[in-house]
Amino acid sequence: MYSKILLPTNGSAIAERANPHAFDLARKYSAELHIVSVAKGGGTSERSIPSVEVTESEKPLTTRARETVESVAEEAEEHRLEYTTAVIEGSASDELTDYIEQNDIDHVVMGGRKRSPTGKMLFGSVTQSLILHSDVPVTVI
Repeated sequence: MYSKILLPTNGSAIAERANPHAFDLARKYSAELHIVSVAKGGGTSERSIPSVEVTESEKPLTTRARETVESVAEEAEEHRLEYTTAVIEGSASDELTDYIEQNDIDHVVMGGRKRSPTGKMLFGSVTQSLILHSDVPVTVI
């Protein structure tokens, strides 16, 4: 039924809730898991004051995205799953939608959180965007 499953991740606890579900689906369908993180613009975080010890918030966004993807890939490897990883720069909603189309993804599994109607209107969400603009099923955990 599914041959390519997208697991978008940003390293948050909300995103990580989707990992076991994506792993189970990939195993059940012998599907290739695509573990993807989007670094907004690929720049660095807002703090630019040099420090001796670099905190998590001071790492370049692409570095944090790569570390996140590698961490999830290690989990997928422990489950003996076939996987592909990618770190993309840009707008998460647009880049993930493009990735789905360009890689023939047939299912998305991702974390989501409840938002108030006002919060949805003002801020939107990557999850909501993929549900509305993707042509494939999206499972939200």
